Amino acid sequence: SRTSVNPVDGLTYLFIPPGAFTMGCSPGDNECDDNERPHAEQIANGFWLGQTEVTQAAWKKVMNNNPSHFQGGQLPVEQVDWNQAGDYCKKAIVGGRLPTEREWEYAARAGDTGARYGPLDAVAWYSGNSGGTTHPVGLKQANAFGLYDMLGSMWEWTADNYDTAGKYKVVRGGSWDYGAPFVRASER
Repeated sequence: SRTSVNPVDGLTYLFIPPGAFTMGCSPGDNECDDNERPHAEQIANGFWLGQTEVTQAAWKKVMNNNPSHFQGGQLPVEQVDWNQAGDYCKKAIVGGRLPTEREWEYAARAGDTGARYGPLDAVAWYSGNSGGTTHPVGLKQANAFGLYDMLGSMWEWTADNYDTAGKYKVVRGGSWDYGAPFVRASER
């Protein structure tokens, strides 16, 4: 995939190519919820996505603040609501936006059909290995697209609504303080 360093936030972005995949519960995954029913999806157009989660240093460069509880320039930014995340995307990249839920899962899977794109401890920070804190981005194994921390580390906002009323937004990927069942490509 193509890469580009964004001068506005200093982060590396990867071009995720178009393709087809099965979204939802992976074959053999017995930890799925009813809202993870498998279905065929198509990503008609490629899109750019950050190679890592947004770091606190990048957030501060773009937004001029750091709302995070755990402090450190290379730690993922946290304590950010959906509107703030969307504002960051718009300020960091012309035409920038949060990925759709479909784009997020396609990027997270990177062609892998399993619940995770590698062994849990190798790819994700979660309650079983985080030591109760966040960790610098990019320390775990990347997926086949070269994206880091798509599972675990921090819940990631998507552009989509979870409910028809639009009151709740979809987060994906699990977090440093959640158990293994929540750290899966289809978890929503």
